[in-house]
Amino acid sequence: MSQRNRFLATLEMTVIQSFLNAYGSGLRQWMTKFHGVATRYLASYLE
Repeated sequence: MSQRNRFLATLEMTVIQSFLNAYGSGLRQWMTKFHGVATRYLASYLE
């Protein structure tokens, strides 16, 4: 594998990791409003 290919692969992995971290952070933030909500009542919170 050439040095350029290794660089591009590393860059691609960094971009993917950054995207996943941002997605996970947003998901955790969104879920905080449901803290303490029982599964039974979750549907009414989502309407």
